[in-house]
Amino acid sequence: MTTMLPDLPTSPRRHTRWGTIRLALTTVAVGVVVVFGLFGLGALLHWWRVVPVLSNSMSPGMRVGDAAVVTPVSSRDVAMGDVIVFQAPHPPHQLTIHRVVEVVSTGAHPVVRTKGDANKAPDADLVRLEGATSWRTRVVIPYLGKIAMISWLTATILAVGAGILVLGLIDLGGERWAGRSGLRQAAALAHPEGQP
Repeated sequence: MTTMLPDLPTSPRRHTRWGTIRLALTTVAVGVVVVFGLFGLGALLHWWRVVPVLSNSMSPGMRVGDAAVVTPVSSRDVAMGDVIVFQAPHPPHQLTIHRVVEVVSTGAHPVVRTKGDANKAPDADLVRLEGATSWRTRVVIPYLGKIAMISWLTATILAVGAGILVLGLIDLGGERWAGRSGLRQAAALAHPEGQP
């Protein structure tokens, strides 16, 4: 014969607090996964790119370790004052983020003079914008460049893995709290009031 055991009262405050913590951690974990997913998707579809800042030549607006979010623009539309990304003409040909200070010639492949905001003089070499599309800086995100220096695939895998780990820990924590209240209920039933 099976006997239904009554539920013993548990502290609603503890369950409410744990539920709030669980909701907050779940929201943060899902948010991180969504943000990394959107950055990765946008980069794959060429809506934008995230370019790590490798020098302080554009400080104070951009510092080493920051990331510039850049969007495509027709090379014909690049104008004085735009902050663009281009490949340095000399080895190691790294991506450079500098401001256009002069449009030397226009056309399908404009030639521009660039300068880092922190530099005293313009760059020594002129930049010829070879492709039909150039990349213009839209926003700078502090410290994101440290993450952007690893590949987006790796970063997305790490973010998804971290999100799954956090969600697993949240669930494990919930089980732990539920298990403790279950043990208290079992102990109370094994020893009714007044009996050891």
